[in-house]
Amino acid sequence: MLVVLHNSLDIYKIMSLVMVLFCWIIHWLVIKRSKGLIGEENRNVKEHARLLILFILLILFDFGLTYIFW
Repeated sequence: MLVVLHNSLDIYKIMSLVMVLFCWIIHWLVIKRSKGLIGEENRNVKEHARLLILFILLILFDFGLTYIFW
């Protein structure tokens, strides 16, 4: 990709790509974690509350990132 876009890349485009990849990795980790917690036998309220807080924080992070890039 760097060879093709060598003349058109600047620091803002590279940072945007890094942020998108970082956000994708965070989403992937949250999905893996939630599948692991839901698949376990101990399904108590505390674990579900932790998952809800995790997803709410992820949604707020997404909105914040979208607002910054908008």
